[in-house]
Amino acid sequence: MATRPQVLFVRNPDGGGHLAAALKDAGLDVVTAESARSAATTLEARTPQCVVSQYAVPPESGTETDGGATVREAVTSIDPDLPFILVSDIEHYDDAREQFDEDIFGYVPLREDTDTVKLLLRQIQSAISQLPARRRAAMQAQINEVIRQVNGTLVRARDREEIEQSVVDVLTQSHRYRWACLASVDTQAGTAAPRTGGRGGADEGWRDRDRERALTIAHQQPLVEAKEEGETVVSRLTTERTLPGEDAGTVTQMESVFAVPLDYEGSHYGVLAVYSNRASAFQTDERRALREAARNVALAIHAAEARVELRERTRALKRQHDRLEEFARVISHELRHPLQVAMGRLEIVEDVANGEDLLFDQIDTIERNHTQMEQLIDDLVALARENARQHESEPTSLPVTARRAAGMVDGPGPTLRIDTEAFVDADPERLRHLFEVVFEFAVDRAGDTATLGVERLDSDAGFAVVSTDDALPDADPEELFQMHPEPSDARRISMRIIMNIIESHDWSFDVESRGEETRFVFTNVEFI
Repeated sequence: MATRPQVLFVRNPDGGGHLAAALKDAGLDVVTAESARSAATTLEARTPQCVVSQYAVPPESGTETDGGATVREAVTSIDPDLPFILVSDIEHYDDAREQFDEDIFGYVPLREDTDTVKLLLRQIQSAISQLPARRRAAMQAQINEVIRQVNGTLVRARDREEIEQSVVDVLTQSHRYRWACLASVDTQAGTAAPRTGGRGGADEGWRDRDRERALTIAHQQPLVEAKEEGETVVSRLTTERTLPGEDAGTVTQMESVFAVPLDYEGSHYGVLAVYSNRASAFQTDERRALREAARNVALAIHAAEARVELRERTRALKRQHDRLEEFARVISHELRHPLQVAMGRLEIVEDVANGEDLLFDQIDTIERNHTQMEQLIDDLVALARENARQHESEPTSLPVTARRAAGMVDGPGPTLRIDTEAFVDADPERLRHLFEVVFEFAVDRAGDTATLGVERLDSDAGFAVVSTDDALPDADPEELFQMHPEPSDARRISMRIIMNIIESHDWSFDVESRGEETRFVFTNVEFI
């Protein structure tokens, strides 16, 4: 047998009984109240599908006659989606319409004929038929608002702790959910412990007791399952509550929990649990919205952790930079100073040698070694500072940078031929240093008459520095210094500088020999 639709009829104690009786005769389950206060009490205990109220009913004690407005306020505060129909006599009809405007479902003018009952029945039937759609729309609006607020907190939160606390606070403070927490889960032990709990819920006592007991075993299991399965879990739970004071005793409360793992790109950030005491909680659309919110929370936590890691790496790089700068300073000062003293003393010895050839030969050997030591110090300082530099790429002209580098080579410098006007994405200072080291290496081998070219490769994949005076045999670029007639620590350091610059740009490097040419080839270069 189908359940009859239930209607709450709020009537004037001095009239309206005939309308209630007519509604009952039409097959409706009619519950009556005679004031705004009694209507509110009835709504707390029952779940009617429609409320009908006369305009002239007492709001509280019966001393006023426009209590219909108060009834409407009571209905809205308890169940804002419940359709409300106002019945008003002709005397107050215009006032009622003006006061309520579009805030209610329908108006019915009270007349002394059967048309009033017929019109009221049509309004009630229409209201009841539309109630499921109204509730779905209201539910979706509430969910959308909660998700909007969650996403807003994700934008404003500064770190992971603030993200977690603000999200569970938004969920707890909403009208849809009783409490929310973010828990750490141990699947082996089968336990879940709240890491962050919502603050400011509608039922503070329930929330505080739940926090004190952490989570009961019944509450933990859905969270453990959510992490184990990597999927959302919805469970119906039974909670026993101890009531204090005059209502002392133990009551059993049914509630639902929605548990979703916070996972992003292989990283796990706990399980979000949302609690509700609504029988219809966590239907399909609501689960979908909460899953999407959880994904956004996991993404925000992932980004916050990445920012922390980036800050830590930046600080570590700063410390490394400072150490390398200090190393360069120590090399420059502590080694160069005694070398300069030794070279000064050597000049004095030359002045008093009086042309003794053997002594001059020894002095010449010492002087050459001093020069090599000075070059080694310069290169060590250059290497330390190169390692300390931060890479800053920008569109950089190959010909301009090559000419600057050629002008810094000791001696007359090489003859330079440039066959490209290309721009590359590179760090300008590092590219200049790269050209300088390669030019110096070629000049060391071929002498000041070396002819060098800079050209773009036919494949558009890179560029090459070409030396046309002294070809090298093919070899591993890392062993290039070994091919020099006089391999030295300084040349090893120069090659390390080249490789550092290449690695910082993610380029590739090779050395090719074509007839009398040696080609230093750089590929994987991005042209602008």
